[in-house]
Parts: sequence; C-alpha cells; structure tokens
Amino acid sequence: MVQVYLPMGYPIQSGAEFANVIYQGSVVRLYQIPTDPRSDTQLQNRRFLSDITKTKKNLGLFARGACRAVMGSSWGTVLYQIVKADIESWWSEALAEWDTFQEANQNDWRAASPYQATYDDVGQIYFGLTRVIAQALYFYSGNYWGSALWTETQSAAAATWWAKDLTDALQKGKWNDLDSRIAKFGWTDITHASSYLGEYNTGSNNGDDRIEFYVKCSAFKYGYLAGPTFGTVGIYVDGVLAKSLNQYNATSLPQQEWMITAAFRGLHFVKVMATAGYGTLDFVDVQ
Repeated sequence: MVQVYLPMGYPIQSGAEFANVIYQGSVVRLYQIPTDPRSDTQLQNRRFLSDITKTKKNLGLFARGACRAVMGSSWGTVLYQIVKADIESWWSEALAEWDTFQEANQNDWRAASPYQATYDDVGQIYFGLTRVIAQALYFYSGNYWGSALWTETQSAAAATWWAKDLTDALQKGKWNDLDSRIAKFGWTDITHASSYLGEYNTGSNNGDDRIEFYVKCSAFKYGYLAGPTFGTVGIYVDGVLAKSLNQYNATSLPQQEWMITAAFRGLHFVKVMATAGYGTLDFVDVQ
C-alpha cells in the first residue's frame, strides 16, 4: 500500500477510505492507496496504447481528414484496433522491416517523429504508424490520399505528409477547372467563350482518363458544359459513385451545374470519369 497525506481542505477522494491524523503539526487525511494490480502484460498494453494515441494526435489536418473519410468518425479507435489486432499483418510486417534498417536511418525516423516521449522505440512506433495508415487508406478506399508505403530512407517525405494542412484541397468558393489542385489525366482544355472563364475541360472514356481533386465541404456544385457531343460522367466521392451525370443536350448549354452532397462536412476525394462518350468539367463551386 502507498500512503498519501492530503490537507483537510482537499476534496475527499471518492470511494477511498481515509483516517484523520496529525502530520507535521497539522490535521490531514491519510489515504491508503493500493498498488496498481495490473500485470506486466496489461501495463505494456497500456503503454502501447499511449504511444499510438499520442503519436497519431499529431497528425496534420489533411491526414486526419483522410482517416476520417476512410475509417469514420471514430477513426482513432479503429486505427488502434487495426494495429492491436495486426489486421492484414500490416503492423508486424512494418516492425520486421524496421529491424532491417541501418541505425543511421532508424535515427532519422526517430528524429522525424512528431511525438518523442514514447515508452517504446519512438522511431519504430512512428514508422509503423505511417505504414499502417497508408495501408489502411488504400485498402479501404483504393486511394493512398497522398501517402505512400515509405521505406528506410524516406522519413522526411513521411514527415511532410504527416504534417500536411489543407492547402491542396478546394475549400469554400468557385474554382475554375484549370486550378492547379485539380489533377487531369487525359482530359484536354478547350476554349469556349460562354464557359466559366472562357474554357472547359473534356475527356473521353478511354482507359484511365480521369479528373481528381480533394475538397473540404459537405456539398459542392459540379459545373459543366452540356451539348450534343457529350455523354455521361461518373462522379465518385471517397470511392462511391455519387452521381452518374448525363451531359447530353441537343444544343450547347454552358455553365450547367449539379449539386453533389457528401456524407459529412470534411475532407473528401473526388474522381470524375467519362463513362459514355465525352465528359466535361467547367468549374467546382464549393459550398
């Protein structure tokens, strides 16, 4: 038992037994505090939980948003359970890889960790978490969200992503299709005087042609040019088809828009693909 002396004015410890005694000339309460009954294994589990929890709390806004979108509002708990249960052997494989690193590179990972006061090896915890988060993001959404399966010499790249803010995400406002945050693969910029800012983008359903961007919102308007030469686009939000949008019209209709509603206000990944013929994108108006 541990003896603890507290002054009489101190709030009584709920549920704890005490005796009034004289200590150094003053009347105080003497509490008998039992020792922690947990086993060594239980204590290690508690310390491991502390390491994981405090390290992940230092994730930047972008990474937190990605985890929220993929693993739900209780993503922190889900992430810990993935690690604790060693889902898909992600954690054990990361630790095995860590053991192959040269000491100098391990030290780089230790120095890069945003939280240093861990019980276990700070570099091992940090590397393992970066690996598991990347694995989980891709496994559950088909998208790494800018992360990667970083290896021995890539601690700096991992740290940059870990601390990333929302600069690369479209936020409230109306954004032209030529905005640098909107990535286009196989789509082409076309001049059109009546489109938003005088041009639009178009692409066909050939191969992996697509448009991708991140957006922080609960809803956005997808702006497009409708016309007789256009077909249908699929608009996917976080990997789920949100709208199959028919862009055909007998005559040209510039600056059309369709509201896309997300499941929650936060960070989302949007992919647009032409599913029949050619599709268009003119602007994104974030609500």
